[in-house]
Amino acid sequence: MATLLFVDLRPTESVERAQEASSQGHAEAWAALDRHLRWHLVNHLQNRSGDEEELGEALLRASHWAEREEREAWRIQWTYLLELLRDASRQPALAAELRAVGPEGRAAEVLKILASHSQPLRPSDLAKRTGLSIQQISNLGRKLESSGLIVRRPGEGKATWLFPTDRGSKLAGLLPASITSTPKLDEDEEAPETLFWTGLDRPVEKVS
Repeated sequence: MATLLFVDLRPTESVERAQEASSQGHAEAWAALDRHLRWHLVNHLQNRSGDEEELGEALLRASHWAEREEREAWRIQWTYLLELLRDASRQPALAAELRAVGPEGRAAEVLKILASHSQPLRPSDLAKRTGLSIQQISNLGRKLESSGLIVRRPGEGKATWLFPTDRGSKLAGLLPASITSTPKLDEDEEAPETLFWTGLDRPVEKVS
């Protein structure tokens, strides 16, 4: 069977090909389309390259397709990507900030927890909420602080308090709470990637 690489297609063309593949019973077309669209978005955020209107149209079409097919997990995923694209046009530094929270997602989790509280939290508080060790929280805290997304302040004794900067709070509002909390998928449906940067180095293919 022939293999067609989505990477050779414009974003809107990839949506059309994915729809064709799905109608022919290729459930993997949803995940392949997702990786292709995220690759274009990452490239645009990092390099300000590619047609922003074309990508936005593709994400909108993909979201509408997922809604028609009642694939709620994918609708949420692609709507989120579309919101990121629109936010990036107003915040040129968004790419660097997304990189700052890292591909592993734990820094993003810590940032969202801090942004959701009106009072600073201690590393021990974050460790309890995330299941991470104090050392892991400390490492993530330094990473977020060096990126200007949180501030660490000493308290009494050896205590340290962490709270988000304005930039950190704004970025936290752009990050999904958890894509893994989306509705249950059909048996033949692949789940969306749980992290924004995940899987972009894998081949994006459709079997035809």
